Amino acid sequence: MKTVQPTQFGKFLLLEPLGATRTAEMFRAVDLSKRFFDGFVLLKRLHPALGNDLRSTKILVYEAKVTRELNHPSIVKVLEAGKVRENLYLTEEHPWGRSLLAVLRQVRESRKKVDPEIATYLAIQVCRALDYAHTRKLSFGNKRFVVHRNLSLKNIWIAFDGTVHLYDFGTEPISLTGPDAANLDFRSICALSPEQIAQGYYDHRTDIFSLGTILYELLAGVHPFKGKDLASVQKSISSASPSPLSAQIQLPPELEKIILKCLSKNIENRYPRASTMLLQLEGLLTSMDTGMDQDEMGNWMKNLFQKEIYLEIRSLHEAFSQCLGNGSLVLRSIPAYLFQRSQPRVRSGRMDKTAPAVKTRAIAELEEETRVMLEQDSHASDSMETILIDDSPNRETGVLSVDEEQSLVDNYEPPDAHLEDETILLDDLNPPAPGLMRPAPPRPVRNPTLPPNTRAPVLTPSTGSRPAVRPSTDTPFPQVDGSGPGSFSTGPHAKLATGQMTSSSPRSGTAPQRPPAGRPGPATAPRRRKSPLERLSSMSPEDLRMVVVTLIFTIVLLLIVLVVLSGG
Repeated sequence: MKTVQPTQFGKFLLLEPLGATRTAEMFRAVDLSKRFFDGFVLLKRLHPALGNDLRSTKILVYEAKVTRELNHPSIVKVLEAGKVRENLYLTEEHPWGRSLLAVLRQVRESRKKVDPEIATYLAIQVCRALDYAHTRKLSFGNKRFVVHRNLSLKNIWIAFDGTVHLYDFGTEPISLTGPDAANLDFRSICALSPEQIAQGYYDHRTDIFSLGTILYELLAGVHPFKGKDLASVQKSISSASPSPLSAQIQLPPELEKIILKCLSKNIENRYPRASTMLLQLEGLLTSMDTGMDQDEMGNWMKNLFQKEIYLEIRSLHEAFSQCLGNGSLVLRSIPAYLFQRSQPRVRSGRMDKTAPAVKTRAIAELEEETRVMLEQDSHASDSMETILIDDSPNRETGVLSVDEEQSLVDNYEPPDAHLEDETILLDDLNPPAPGLMRPAPPRPVRNPTLPPNTRAPVLTPSTGSRPAVRPSTDTPFPQVDGSGPGSFSTGPHAKLATGQMTSSSPRSGTAPQRPPAGRPGPATAPRRRKSPLERLSSMSPEDLRMVVVTLIFTIVLLLIVLVVLSGG
C-alpha cells in the first residue's frame, strides 16, 4: 500500500480495494462513527451494477449469518450488515497484517524459505479453527455442518501481532461449470480437492486436502499440482502425485508424512478430522523445542515486511494529517497507532530466526524519518490535499435487523448443498481439540438380522436413500456384544442392550402409557414396604458398621446429658 485515495461510503472511509468476487467487492475501511481507532474493518458490498439483485443479496447475507454462528479467535467475526443508499454491505474484523499469499510472494522476493516451525505453528492455528467449524451445525436452514470449501492462500490472514485468521466461511463455492468458469484463475482452483474437481460428494475432509496443498506450497515454494493451463491443473489435482518434499527442502520426516496424508486422492485415506491432524502437529512442534508462539510469529512477520510497514504508515500519515470534519481525530491517530505496534518484541532465550532483525541502513533511516514525521504532525506541509469528511456519516447508513437478515436467507442454500455430505466423524480414536466441547457421537445398534461385525448401510435423512460416507476402517463402530469401553455390554446402557429393562422403567426412554378415560387399567399388585430387618440384611458391611457407630455415639451422648441433668 503506497498511496491512499480514500472514498467515503456512509459512515465508513474506504482506503483501498482488496479484491472482488462475482457478487461483491471488498475494501479495507475505517469506521468513522467510533470515538477512537481500534483497528481496520473489511467491508464487502454488492457490485453497484447488481443493484437490488435478490440472489446476490441472499449470498452476502447468508455469509454473514454463517460467520456469526462461529465464535473462535482464529475465525474473523462479522461486525454488522446494513445498507447505504440501498447498497447492501457487510463488515468484518480486519487485523493489521497480510494474507498468506502476500507472505509467500514476499518470501520469494526476498529469496528466503519458510521454516518448518513457522509452517507447523501456522497449520496448528488453522487446524484449530477448522476443527471448531467442522463440528458446528447451523441453527437455520437445513442445519448443515460448516465446511469452508474455499480454503486458500488468499483467505488465510496473518496479523503483525502473530495471530492467524480465516476468512470467507459461508461464501459461495467455486463453480467449474458455471457462467463465470472462464474467468477463473490459477489461485481460484489450485487448492480445490479432487472430489470438488470431479463435482462429487464431499465433506469436511476437503478442507484438510486444501490445507495440505497450502502447507506444501508454503514450504517448497512451488505448488504441488502444476500445469500449463487450468485444465491441466485440474487433471493434476485429480490424478498426479506431488513430488516428495524431502527432495526439495530439509524438514522433519513427520511433517512430510502429515502433508502427504492430507494430499491423499482418496478421501478415506486423509485425516478423519482436523483434531487428529492437530494432535500430530502439536506433538511435532513440541519435539522441535523452538519456543514458537504468537509473539515469535509476529516478530517473523514484522521482520519480513519491515520496509512495507513504514511505507504504509507514511502513506496513511500523508493522507490523513490534514483531514477535517467528523472522524478526523480517528483518521489522524491511525499512523501513530500502527507505529507503536510495528516494532518486534525483544525476548531472550527465544528463536534467533524471529528475533528483531538487524535493520539495514535504509530501513533504519526510513524508521527514523517516520518517527520524526509523526512527532511533528502539527507542522505537516500545507501542500497536502485536505480530505473533507461528512459531518453526519450515520445519515445514510442503516443496519439490518435480525428479522430482515432471516427473511433474506429463507429458502436459500448454496449451489453445492446437494454435494455436501453431513457425516462428521466423531469417535474415541479421533478426539476433539483440547479445550473444545464436542457433542457425543451417536452409537449405532447392531441389526440383529445381520451377522456379527457386519455394518448396516447408513442413510442420511437429508439425502434420502444416498449412503453416507463411511468412517475410516481404523475407527470401527462399537458392537453391542463387545466387551471394550465402547460397547453396550457394560456401563449404564447394559440393560438397554440386553433387553432387561421394562417399559415402565423411568430409564427405558418411553413413559408408561395410561389407560383411556373411563377404562380400567391392568390390575397391579400393591408394592410392599421392606421391614427394618430386611433393610439391615441388604446393607453392605461398611454401611452396617456406620449404623452401629452412629447408634453407640447417640447412646453415649444421651447418657452424658442424663448425668448432667441429674447432677443439677
